[in-house]
Amino acid sequence: MISVYKDDVVISAKIGQDSFLTIFGYTSPTSSVELLGKQVGIKTLSNQTGYFEFTQIIVPKNLKDVCISATDTDNRPVPPTCISLPPIDNQHRSIGAILLAPSISTNNNNPRPGQEAHITGQSIPNQKVEIKLFPKKQNPQIFPKEAFAAENQISLITTADQSGNYSLSLPTTHANSYLIKSQSFWQDNPTPPSFQIAYQLPDYKLTILQLYPALLPILLLQIVFIPLLLFLKHKQKIVHNWPAIYPKSLWQKP
Repeated sequence: MISVYKDDVVISAKIGQDSFLTIFGYTSPTSSVELLGKQVGIKTLSNQTGYFEFTQIIVPKNLKDVCISATDTDNRPVPPTCISLPPIDNQHRSIGAILLAPSISTNNNNPRPGQEAHITGQSIPNQKVEIKLFPKKQNPQIFPKEAFAAENQISLITTADQSGNYSLSLPTTHANSYLIKSQSFWQDNPTPPSFQIAYQLPDYKLTILQLYPALLPILLLQIVFIPLLLFLKHKQKIVHNWPAIYPKSLWQKP
């Protein structure tokens, strides 16, 4: 077997009964893309349009499927996309386009009052990205409990720029716990969903002491100090008024 390394792409050739295969697809620009399978492991980089290609892959006869994963320029991984390989003869075959999921992350998955939260990630350039928030059910009445309430899901739409970056502000109302995923579209064909991330919105009306635990000692101090201060003022008033209540004969010196 002869292997040639060029521009981070491995091109292999082998004489024998094994077949050759090309797999291509789309992800975010300049991402590190890896193809893995039994006796197969190849890496490449996507170009500025997000296009990637594995060419002249040597396919052993017992290779049934391969998985393709990627890592974007911010070192965020995307879920692997696994495909089953059709029967391959000794002629060259090409499979694609394989669409990889977007990457996703958040700057703040548990915002406090006055804080902002937004989602960022990378995907196929200039394509629509849909972000879905799946609320967890509060106090579920069934067992096992449902993880999501699909009928109450929140769907947000944005578009990746020419570099594949997308971002979107997250809502900071409707106190609940959410799981968030994103999905992109290439020529109206959906990619697989991204990894999911957790997002927690506390109930500000009920959890103010949980949000600001430092307020608890101050509050306790006020509860104790204010009644004590009022009591001492009351005692002082009684002492000051004592001469006015009783006749001079009782307190004036002889």
